[in-house]
Amino acid sequence: MIRLLARYAAGLRHIEFLPGEPGRIPVILVHGLLHRGIVMKQFALWLNRQGRPVVVYDYRTTRRHIVEHGRELADFLCRREMPQIDLVTHSMGGLLARVALAELAATGRGEMVHRIVMLAPPHHGSAVATAWVEHFAPSPFLVRPLPDLADRPEAAVHDLPVPEGYEIGIIAGRFDNKVSLSSTHLRGERAHVVIDSGHAFIMNRPEARHLTLRFLETGSFDKN
Repeated sequence: MIRLLARYAAGLRHIEFLPGEPGRIPVILVHGLLHRGIVMKQFALWLNRQGRPVVVYDYRTTRRHIVEHGRELADFLCRREMPQIDLVTHSMGGLLARVALAELAATGRGEMVHRIVMLAPPHHGSAVATAWVEHFAPSPFLVRPLPDLADRPEAAVHDLPVPEGYEIGIIAGRFDNKVSLSSTHLRGERAHVVIDSGHAFIMNRPEARHLTLRFLETGSFDKN
C-alpha cells in the first residue's frame, strides 16, 4: 500500500491485472474524477472472486480533458491482447468510455466490447461541477475536466459521442448529491436502475456489485 501511494505521489500510474477463470471475459474497471485505481480495488477483488479476470485501469484524472482521457483509454484497450472485454465505469469514467467506444469503432475494434455497466455517470453534466467552475476561478486550471462536466449548455459533456449497438446498463444512486438521476440516463441504454446509494463509493454497495455482475452475464438487471 505504501509503495502504491508513493507511485501516485510521484505522478505514476498503477494498472493492475487480476487473472480469473480461463475463458471468462475480462472486466475493465474505470474510475471517476479525483479518484485513482485503488478506489476500485475492492470491487475488482470481488469480481475476481466470482471468476472474472479484472483489469483495474488507472489514470490521473485532473491533468487532461475528457476527450483526451477517453482517447488514452481507447489506446490502452487496443493494445490489450483480449478479443473481448466488459467495461465497468464509475462517474466520469462512463464519459471516457463513450469517447473510447467511438475511437474503437472508428478503428474497427468496436466489437471487442461485450457489455458495459456505468455507475452514476454524469451524461448530462453535474450542477456541482458548474458551481465549482462559476464560483472558484482556479478550478478549471487545477481540475481540467471540470468545465467539461458542467451542466451548462456549452459544456463538452453534451457533445460527447453516444454509443450505438452496445448493451449498456446504468446504475444510479438515489442519494447522489453530485449527479442527478436525470443526468445518469443515456440515449439507447439497455437498462437503468436506481439503488439506495450516494455517489463517491457506489461501487462498494453490495447491491451495485451484484447488479453489475448480473448485467454483465445476462444483459439485464432483472433476476431470471
